[in-house]
Amino acid sequence: MRRISLLVVGLRLSVTTPLASAQRAPDAILPSPDVDFGVDFGRAGAVDGSFAAVGAPGAEEGTKEPGAVTLFERLADGSWAQRQRIVPTDFDAGRFNERERFGAALALDGTRLAVGARGDDLDDTRQAGAVYVYERSASGTWVEVAT
Repeated sequence: MRRISLLVVGLRLSVTTPLASAQRAPDAILPSPDVDFGVDFGRAGAVDGSFAAVGAPGAEEGTKEPGAVTLFERLADGSWAQRQRIVPTDFDAGRFNERERFGAALALDGTRLAVGARGDDLDDTRQAGAVYVYERSASGTWVEVAT
């Protein structure tokens, strides 16, 4: 099995694999889709197979900072392509803390993605936190299946 590690480089994420020596060389640099300061792109990352999820818990939507997760797919030529950006589905439902920190923690296993939101105010409990669970559909889109 090939080991992959993630290294945050400014507003970019470096995907690396180990070499025979103790040095590591980046396989790719995954750029942040957000150019704003403080989005915290790369705070959390997860890689499984040909997919990578990168959290940006400070990402903005309008005037608020719910956080976001960007999903990348490794292509046959070895390059990485951005496939989707997800934000909390309850963003406009009134059950939303201005700093939800969606994307502060990630776990990726096959077609399932868990996204931690440590500032979520689920059920009006101030910043109790929540985990959003997504599954990759047959069309390749990540869809929320549980909170």
